[in-house]
Amino acid sequence: MFFRSLIRNFAPKFIHYFDMNAEDYKALKAKAPQEGLVVGVLWVAAFACYIGQLSQPILGLMVMPLSLISVFVVVNRLRGYRNQYLDFLPYFKAFVYLFLVFLYASLIMALGQWIYFQFMDQGFLYGEIMKMMETAEFKQAMDVYKGMEGFDENMFKVAVDQIAEMRPIDIAFQFLSIDVVVSLFLSLFLAMLSMGKAVRK
Repeated sequence: MFFRSLIRNFAPKFIHYFDMNAEDYKALKAKAPQEGLVVGVLWVAAFACYIGQLSQPILGLMVMPLSLISVFVVVNRLRGYRNQYLDFLPYFKAFVYLFLVFLYASLIMALGQWIYFQFMDQGFLYGEIMKMMETAEFKQAMDVYKGMEGFDENMFKVAVDQIAEMRPIDIAFQFLSIDVVVSLFLSLFLAMLSMGKAVRK
């Protein structure tokens, strides 16, 4: 009896958090590309700063802020939409929307990375990594791992050489697959911050 009462009382509330119909999905699917474009541009800017810091270290200061701003923007805009147009935003609806936004952003990011490696890099990133491997700091870091079983000090260079031999489209797809996985877990977490009742002043 206790469990039957528990299910009767809490099941409707639980289901409410995962409620979404076909019309909701169509509305989210229509809105997601616009937000995905904003987030994608911020990600491409962060990637450009990451590459640029290899020659201009000050650009490295912009990588993390741009990444965090992209997360803040999408959550803030979703909460604003919830507060203005909805009475309640279920968790599942927030998750689907966020995942679609990050999926579109990942596609834009992959396109930006393909353009960079296809037309702009010309071996620059590989050369900078090889220079880094010759620095005293890198060699000291490798010395820490030399005593570990199975460690080969040349494996890092072999891995970099293998990446250098990949086609730009293959590199972009590798990054895309990583971004999709990250987007999934990020959406699961951020949906908890976006769901809930509308807050109106």
